[in-house]
Amino acid sequence: MRPHRAHLLPIALFLGTALAVLASCSVDHGIEAQLGLPTIRGTVTLKGEPPANTEWVKVFASRTFPPSDAVEFSQAWSGWLDLEGGTARYEIQVPAFGEYAAVAAIWKGRDEPVSLADILGVHGAGLATGLSLPARVSVTPAVPIVDGVDISADLARVSRGAAVRGRITYLGDWPASTWGVALGVYQERPDAGSPLDYVFEAAALFFPLPGQVETYEYRLAVPPGTYRYAAVAWLETGAALFDFDEIGFHETEPGSGVPGQFTVALGDTAAGVDIIADFGRVK
Repeated sequence: MRPHRAHLLPIALFLGTALAVLASCSVDHGIEAQLGLPTIRGTVTLKGEPPANTEWVKVFASRTFPPSDAVEFSQAWSGWLDLEGGTARYEIQVPAFGEYAAVAAIWKGRDEPVSLADILGVHGAGLATGLSLPARVSVTPAVPIVDGVDISADLARVSRGAAVRGRITYLGDWPASTWGVALGVYQERPDAGSPLDYVFEAAALFFPLPGQVETYEYRLAVPPGTYRYAAVAWLETGAALFDFDEIGFHETEPGSGVPGQFTVALGDTAAGVDIIADFGRVK
């Protein structure tokens, strides 16, 4: 999400500049590997406690990262991880041989959408420091089962306990090329020059919002705290998942152009966080 259209930043900007290598992954060269389906395996090390509203944690593999579309994002998943012991084994039967740009653990809350903002950890990348890239994983006919694709996952990234609600009012006609519209809530206004920040710096994302409506009353779970930016953005069909056009944000007064901030305590809901979203801003 960003205030103006721009091409997606090169993946080299994802979480910094230090390249993690696949050499740390061990592979199974046995008979099972030669005869098996293309598979990625590993261990997820879980830090922290699952929030009370946890529905599941899974691992996904993507040919591109960020995923280029919803199909890419949804086609290679593990089963639900066991969250009891601090570590959990996973297995993904990927759809085809080839190179996978990222393998990541992601959390889903009950009655909440799956969101890239809820990624807990990425193989070969450090989300806490922002100083490494995902490690690519190659699955080939010669080595169809790749093991040791391990992930460190921090459940503190999804600890919430409060909520925000308001009304989104849409101006203009919904573009025929609309793939989806998103709502993001942030502690600080994201850097307009870094589209990845609009996803990874979000305290919470709601994507996709209901489409083809004039207004929508939303509620979104967030951690307690002070938030200085809440924005709605539009995504075109076929665009990369980070290639949003921002079409409106919460203002101190409608039309003021000044971002409005709000504070919400544990167990409370911040109301009246309204946004006017103008499709005339789509480039």
